[in-house]
Amino acid sequence: MSRHPRLRALFIAALLVAKVALWTWLLTTIGAERMVAWIGVENGYLVMFFIAFFGGLSTFTSVTYFATVITLAAAGLNPVGLAFASSAGVTIGDAIFYYIGYYGLREVATGRVGRFVVFVTRWLEKKPRAGIFMFIYSYAAFTPLPNDVLAILLGAMRQPIWLVLPALVLGNATLTYLTANLGGFLPL
Repeated sequence: MSRHPRLRALFIAALLVAKVALWTWLLTTIGAERMVAWIGVENGYLVMFFIAFFGGLSTFTSVTYFATVITLAAAGLNPVGLAFASSAGVTIGDAIFYYIGYYGLREVATGRVGRFVVFVTRWLEKKPRAGIFMFIYSYAAFTPLPNDVLAILLGAMRQPIWLVLPALVLGNATLTYLTANLGGFLPL
């Protein structure tokens, strides 16, 4: 096995660590509320996009993501606008994880992880494309679980990007829209 795929996988992993480190630093030093106040509520959709891109629905920052959606919705921002802004940001992050799986996971997956990827790949190969689309959409839309692992797995399984990204876009928009509407009922 050549060094090139391993170096690529290490580079992608380093980018992931840098993304998480930058977001963690921003949240601990500035805080979500101060970030919104500093940028201004009138730029709330832009704030939502960047918070979704940098934090999105990842394991470490989902609480901040949901808190920001609820805060901006309670401040009067349109839930549909929040859904579009958020979905764009989260899906860009999901696409990065998809490509991590597509180009990196196969080269480094061994043991249990490798067997799991093969098992899920074989299971999904038996499903129609519409069923895979609905699974991805439902996961992204109705669970507060991070999309990162799913996107990595779908990339490693070589699921077509034209199937994965639309399902994630719609799922991310649905989850944000539902969260924003819930936020309108919460007193802040």
